[in-house]
Amino acid sequence: MPANPYYLLQVLVRGVTVDVRLNDVPAFVHHTGEEMTSSGEYNSLIVNGANGLKTTIDLLPGADEAPPDAKVEVALAVAKKGQTIDDGKKLLSFEWSPPKKEEKEEKDEDKDEEEKKEEEQEEPAVTYPVIDLQATGIQWPHGPWAWQACTPLTSLGDARRQGVRTEVEALHAALQQRKTDTVIGMMDLRTREVATAHYVGPATLTAGLRNALQEAFADPQWGMQALEADDLQMDLVGSGRVVWVRSKDLGYPIRSAELSTGGSNCQRILMSDIKGKWTIVR
Repeated sequence: MPANPYYLLQVLVRGVTVDVRLNDVPAFVHHTGEEMTSSGEYNSLIVNGANGLKTTIDLLPGADEAPPDAKVEVALAVAKKGQTIDDGKKLLSFEWSPPKKEEKEEKDEDKDEEEKKEEEQEEPAVTYPVIDLQATGIQWPHGPWAWQACTPLTSLGDARRQGVRTEVEALHAALQQRKTDTVIGMMDLRTREVATAHYVGPATLTAGLRNALQEAFADPQWGMQALEADDLQMDLVGSGRVVWVRSKDLGYPIRSAELSTGGSNCQRILMSDIKGKWTIVR
């Protein structure tokens, strides 16, 4: 094991939807069916001891079956800084593709419609799996993350949802009003823990965040897309200790207007109740 390990997650998906969770926290979600490969460092979701990697594969909305070339590949590896997933030691991996259909024999042409219907009903349906893997014995030297100490919830009542919504609205307003220090303050716990996860000082990440915000705020077209309350979805993840705030289409809940340079800034939001206050943790 490297002295400062980096945990790398790589996902390839084509033709189906996929939801990959590391310790029950969304790490990669892709629902368009277009071919995509994603690879990145996920130290900030690693915990000491057993780590679960859960992948849910499903059909695209409205599809009756997956295309024959559909494919999903997922791998979790540990490596040194700067190494790729192929250079490191793979901890968990799998590949999935839909089973090939057996070609019907030519004599089927001689069967009547009733016989063909009966055989079609007997054919087993293709299942789209949930693949649940676990890596044990991971030694993470930095102690538990703040969200790990939270009391697990089984549901979100109206009061909790309103508490989360209030924090999201406050972040949206701070971004809209170009309040750099307010945004940095709201992201403080996340910044400190992500810095720890990547072996750098919090001041380094804070300075990077400040520079990124100031650059974005200087754009003459800076503004925020409207925050639609009806579009704001909240899912309990992280074994009930984290709230994933998202849009209905599984996208980012907070987005800037299009910048003069093209594109927009998006904000992923994972929150936990830290000592009675909803706080951004990732």
